[in-house]
Amino acid sequence: MTTHNTLDIGELRQIAGWLEAAGVGFIEIARGDNVARMTLGGAVSKVAPVTTKAAAQPQQHIRALHAGRFMKTHPSRTSAIADAGAQVKAGDIVAIVQVAELCLPVIAPADGVLGEWLVEEGATVGYGAALAALT
Repeated sequence: MTTHNTLDIGELRQIAGWLEAAGVGFIEIARGDNVARMTLGGAVSKVAPVTTKAAAQPQQHIRALHAGRFMKTHPSRTSAIADAGAQVKAGDIVAIVQVAELCLPVIAPADGVLGEWLVEEGATVGYGAALAALT
């Protein structure tokens, strides 16, 4: 990256490619007095179906759309938002990602059955991280 307080268009294109591949739909980058806001069209919930040997049905992953601390339980509650094996519908909140004091929802991208969680409670997750399978 550059060492000056400027934003280089080549760097922005490279970052936009990474973010789109990770399924991120929006980001704001500030360097000095310069601010760039990127909205990536169609980037949210881009998940390719995977076929497993154990199950012949397509499998999709629920992914983190924000970087932060993964939590199955909201800080003000004692029970998990959704447990493995739960039937979920597209748009259901199944967990949260906490960024500082902000709790952002993890949303099921489609109807299905929530598989085992792929990350531990309290783990730091990145943009696009697979959190659970959805069959």
